[in-house]
Amino acid sequence: MQLLHLPQELNQLKIMDKKMPLSIHLKSQDVQNLYPIAMSLQESLRTFEYTESRVRPEFAKLVAEVRQEAQ
Repeated sequence: MQLLHLPQELNQLKIMDKKMPLSIHLKSQDVQNLYPIAMSLQESLRTFEYTESRVRPEFAKLVAEVRQEAQ
C-alpha cells in the first residue's frame, strides 16, 4: 500500500521545487496507471468472498473448484 502514496509524495516534492530521479518519476506513473485496475480487482475479490460466504453448504464444493481454477 505504500507504493500507492508515491504519486502524492512526488506531487508534494514538485510543489517544493525538488527534483526527483527519472526512475522514481516513471514508477509513479506506473502506479497511477495501475491504481484503477488494482482497486477494481480488490472490489471484485471482496464481492466474491462475500458471495462465497453466503453459499449454501451443498454448493460449497462447486465454489471451491471454481475458486481454485481462478487462482
